[in-house]
Amino acid sequence: MTTEPLIRRGPVLWRAVPGYLVLASVDGKVLEVEGSGADVWALLDVPATLGSVATVLAEQYGAPLDTVRADVGAFVDRLAGSGFVHVDG
Repeated sequence: MTTEPLIRRGPVLWRAVPGYLVLASVDGKVLEVEGSGADVWALLDVPATLGSVATVLAEQYGAPLDTVRADVGAFVDRLAGSGFVHVDG
């Protein structure tokens, strides 16, 4: 997991509803996520570090920061691995 700011990589088609997010790239990659993935995606609209995203979500959900950081890190790794986010810079 990086400590560098991350941001969405474009172009990506996406749709979010409470508890569900679907992403699709122009090269045909699709990622469907249930849970708070849409919240992470929304926070990555601007450059943000993994720590800042985890802090916002831990406060929002009243969850332990270490747990949220691990979950967000795993999700961001999935996003990066699929080409939906990248290190800003």
